[in-house]
Amino acid sequence: MPLCKDLSLVAPSNSPVFDKLIRQGTMVLYEGIYQCVGCGMEIAALGGKPMPKLKERQHKPGCCDERWKLLVVTR
Repeated sequence: MPLCKDLSLVAPSNSPVFDKLIRQGTMVLYEGIYQCVGCGMEIAALGGKPMPKLKERQHKPGCCDERWKLLVVTR
């Protein structure tokens, strides 16, 4: 889970973009922090680029799910 010391620097959102799951290699529409729905690992991804492909050892042991959800949009 991303942490932030100063909550005035972030804003809550109910946008449906946070509900969509994307697979590795899929084009990232929103630059930000994404979380693996299988193991909870977080990565930063650049908008307009494919979701980075990670090696199995980069995920937590036993994770085989390569689906990601958007946690935080960055600008």
